[in-house]
Amino acid sequence: MSSERQTVRAPMGAPGEFFQVGVVTADLEAAIESSLRLSHAQSAARLDTAYHARFRDAEVEIRNRNAFIPLGPRIHLELVEPVSGDGVQSAWLETRGPGVFHLAYAVDDPGDFDGGDIDIPFLTEHGTRYLDTTKQLGYYTELSPAARAGRLRDWVERTVAGDEPDFASTVMNQPTVH
Repeated sequence: MSSERQTVRAPMGAPGEFFQVGVVTADLEAAIESSLRLSHAQSAARLDTAYHARFRDAEVEIRNRNAFIPLGPRIHLELVEPVSGDGVQSAWLETRGPGVFHLAYAVDDPGDFDGGDIDIPFLTEHGTRYLDTTKQLGYYTELSPAARAGRLRDWVERTVAGDEPDFASTVMNQPTVH
């Protein structure tokens, strides 16, 4: 980690390579359909998640339905439908309604940036930081190690192409569990 800490800036002065728009929705299937139509993409990569997080000083179990849609060679859309648990996505949907709730950047070292972290071990144990930048920018900021962001892009591209690689081994760099 470098000795000089940086501050997350607005997208045009972003700290790394922009790679993801996160959108929260109450109806994943409808959001996939409209996003495919608007983006002219052919298909979406689907992933259901269940993980432990700390949100608003409470330990919570979160379940989401997710879809990833390529928007270009290095950028994708992540659609998230909260299923259970009071977390970032469900709170956003409840207070602001459906829409963009995070932008993600691939950076060399997410630890080099100041910000109010939201504790999501599912992400942090792999080096990703989720920062509460809603007051400054109007959305959350996700900072992922460049290697993990690259693996996620690869998983999305391979999955929508019909290859169906395992998420845990491809993106999270973990052995496949059968």
